[in-house]
Amino acid sequence: MAFIYKQFKHKKRSDDTYESAYVAMYEFSATRPDELDFVEGDELEFLNETDGGFWKALNKRTQKVGFVPSNFIKKKDDDVGAQNADVKKDKLITYVALYDYDGTESGTLSFKKGDKMALLEATNADWWKLRLLKTSKRSNSSLLEGYVPSSYIKKVDEPQETWFFGKISRTEAMVMLQSNHNSPGSFLVRKSDSATGYSLSVLQSNKEVKHYRITENNEGRYLVYDTITFEDLKELVEYYLRSDCPPGRLREPCRGSADPLVR
Repeated sequence: MAFIYKQFKHKKRSDDTYESAYVAMYEFSATRPDELDFVEGDELEFLNETDGGFWKALNKRTQKVGFVPSNFIKKKDDDVGAQNADVKKDKLITYVALYDYDGTESGTLSFKKGDKMALLEATNADWWKLRLLKTSKRSNSSLLEGYVPSSYIKKVDEPQETWFFGKISRTEAMVMLQSNHNSPGSFLVRKSDSATGYSLSVLQSNKEVKHYRITENNEGRYLVYDTITFEDLKELVEYYLRSDCPPGRLREPCRGSADPLVR
């Protein structure tokens, strides 16, 4: 191998072990069999240093090993570390697939439109590492984790609306709706305590509370009944505020004693 790039001193930590996390600053196309392809933003794991300015590294996106020019990469920045720390802190940031994707490269994840994924790393603007949480019925992915094109997914945001009560039990929903503050048609949306997804709880004219499961179809759209689907929970609620279709017209958000934005 002809080493033509400037050599950089590889720093050690105080415990005399090499700092191994690096990020590609530029795209590099290998010209020799033992060199490693990468694109800007790829995360690389340092393996060992050689004379001449090339280091041996692992591309975490492609899971391939080879030599890389040391002046094309940099130590993982503190802001990148902070971003991944936020991912760990939040524990679960959910995304949904907007389109089908067939991951043909090693380390990439195949998925179908509507598949749900949890964010693991976002060190590259174009490629994020995610874990499959819930797959559509059409999905046949054998991998559970891998890199995906960030333009193929969107974040699943929980609504910040007064009718969304987060994760409360069926019993808690019933008690709050049956309080004297509410009237028939009062409602709330909550995370289901018995299954994945959401539930719609509605106060009836006889003071009973009915609970309707909000499901998702293969396209990742929400529905209470099979006839009408919605892009998100807000669109679903706004429709039933105007419609008399089952489960009946919703009137106003529950005015229970609990703070609806406390999860």
